[in-house]
Amino acid sequence: MSRGIDGGRAGGVFRENATVRNTKRASVEAVDGFLKGLLVLSRTVDHVLESHAVKRAVGEKLSGTRAQILRLLGQGRRRTASQVARYLGVTKPAVTQVVDSLVRQRLVRRVPATRDRREVHLRLTDKGRKFLRSIQQTQRETLRAVFQGVSQRDFERWQRLLEQLAVRLLTAGEKFETFCAQCEALGDGTCIVPAGKGKGCPMDDPGPP
Repeated sequence: MSRGIDGGRAGGVFRENATVRNTKRASVEAVDGFLKGLLVLSRTVDHVLESHAVKRAVGEKLSGTRAQILRLLGQGRRRTASQVARYLGVTKPAVTQVVDSLVRQRLVRRVPATRDRREVHLRLTDKGRKFLRSIQQTQRETLRAVFQGVSQRDFERWQRLLEQLAVRLLTAGEKFETFCAQCEALGDGTCIVPAGKGKGCPMDDPGPP
């Protein structure tokens, strides 16, 4: 169940307040400035909380795709390569190459399915779980330093604004089922997108326990 924009729970659907609905059409300059800010933020997040944090946590370079797979498998469910491919929005052959490298690094292992031995599931190894915990801890420490001195109220307000922005971007054009925001593999395992866990969501099939 997702958190509503107004801070309440909305049963998986965001509730927009009057301020958002009544926002006037922004000028070209304002939109361009906002776009620049978003692109800078995106690159900064990728560098600081992904590339740099991962390298600092585990002492070696780990691509964003590999880190995403570790996060997904860290939810405790076995996943097939096809499920991981849908989650990442790439082809199965592309995922197979990445998984092969994770297996060679001894971060992931392949496990034959109990009911159908032809099906292979992916699970984290002990080393993979240790890597993931180290990465998550480093990311938490980085954010704690960033938000030092910020009140809990402001922190939660910024979080709601980020979620609201993500939802508006995801619902501005294409339907959600064409894209996975990967939000369920993060934090508390909830999806922030309205009706996100619907047709086509790769998280719909949780895989065997």
